[in-house]
Amino acid sequence: MIYLFNKFKIDDHKIELFRDGVIIQVEPQVFNLILFLIKNRESVKSKDEIIETVWGGKSISDASLNSRINLARRALSDDGKSQRIIKTFSRRGFRFVADVIEEHDGSLQAHDVLTFNKSILILPFNDLSADIRDHKISESITDELIINLTQFTHFSVLSRNISFQYKKIIPDILQISKEKNIDYILEGNICKDQYGYRSSIQIADPKTGKYVWAHRLSSGDLGVLQERDQLVDSVGKYISRKIGNGDALAKVVKPNVNNQVFDLCLRGRELITRFSYEDNLEAEQVLDTAIILDPNDSIAYSLLSECFLNRYIRHWDRDDDRMMNMAHKYAKKSYMINNHEPFSLWANANVLLWKREFNDALKFIDKALELEPRSPLFNSNKSMLLSFIGDTQLSKKYLDQAMIYKPIHEPHWFHTLANIYLVEAKYERAIEALSRRIRRNPKVAISWIYLSCIFGILGKVDQSKNAWDHALALYDKVDLRSLLIKLPFKDPRHFNDLVSGLSAANIVIE
Repeated sequence: MIYLFNKFKIDDHKIELFRDGVIIQVEPQVFNLILFLIKNRESVKSKDEIIETVWGGKSISDASLNSRINLARRALSDDGKSQRIIKTFSRRGFRFVADVIEEHDGSLQAHDVLTFNKSILILPFNDLSADIRDHKISESITDELIINLTQFTHFSVLSRNISFQYKKIIPDILQISKEKNIDYILEGNICKDQYGYRSSIQIADPKTGKYVWAHRLSSGDLGVLQERDQLVDSVGKYISRKIGNGDALAKVVKPNVNNQVFDLCLRGRELITRFSYEDNLEAEQVLDTAIILDPNDSIAYSLLSECFLNRYIRHWDRDDDRMMNMAHKYAKKSYMINNHEPFSLWANANVLLWKREFNDALKFIDKALELEPRSPLFNSNKSMLLSFIGDTQLSKKYLDQAMIYKPIHEPHWFHTLANIYLVEAKYERAIEALSRRIRRNPKVAISWIYLSCIFGILGKVDQSKNAWDHALALYDKVDLRSLLIKLPFKDPRHFNDLVSGLSAANIVIE
């Protein structure tokens, strides 16, 4: 069937949407949502009815559904304010309200709206800890995985109720495949011992019973929430790249991924985000191994660039020029290997920001977002860049997007939020954001420096000196000065605001 409305034509057999004869690229779930609303335009369709048909009754958050509604409106030149085509009925649902003309295309073949979706069942994690008080963490991991993976567009997640039917039993994977007709099953274990939290995770093809991927994490001295966040993040990255085909499916043909190299890159990325000298060195070793295994892996080079950029920013080696040159060298190497790899674009954007080449940095991160618009990493990176440029409204928009796409927020996002509030002179809110950042990782000196400066601006001298002492416990006075003067504010007034806060608290950095 062909449906005509306004300047649009939608062909449910060929799965194509046209405007004025020009094809419009939309995600499969967005196309299916539009088609469902058109076919049922005589009545308001509830959220449950939409999920039952378009997602097959599988688990999906309100945020994900609203995101698809917004994308559907955008594809049809509609918006949430005018609602000329898709109208929201408060507490009832949605209805397609444009006038539609139907034309038969001569084909009787039905289209399965779930053709493009791959489905995954997340089994409850087994908690092998001796202390029963730790057992709730396994349920927490399962819940967070379900929530996190519903954000991806190319596969569906079965609901929590279905997942927890298999709690406290040993599931028969082949039998589950027959019952649920799913593409993948995810299972895992977590255990707490004297060394911290240890977890393992596997993804199986239920039709063969064979594992297609396995991953281990050891938290060491990390808290349990950080362990959970890292585990969920690793799984999301793997599935988006290997199962869901990522967000750049229509624009980039991904090369074959060496699983060992890919796991090493995941491990390197996890170590980098801990922002400590020791973890950064370990990340370099891990990434060097990845490059030995595959000298043409652009992601490994992009992450290695980030390692050297961390050295530059934090003045760990007292050789800033060399560290910046190495960071730029590996970012360019990554781009030369694959200039369509979003991570290579992201790495170049990071380096250019700290070189204060703002326009070129924006070009690189915009290209990364063009390829993967739903990436939390790239949205948060653009937010950080815009906060240093001074465009706080747009910075907030991209940070909000990152937080929608990844409900488990990265700790350093709160520092970006503090940067926004500093530029806006909303100092109390900046303190709130920095406090959240420090609670998640108290070993990041720059957050303590910001806190000291802002307390000084507000005239809270004792709090300012206390925060400065925390920073000094991590670095000496020379290092703190280096951290501060490198901040790439486009407008020097914002840097001067920070320095004035220290002066007000009688803290001297010269």
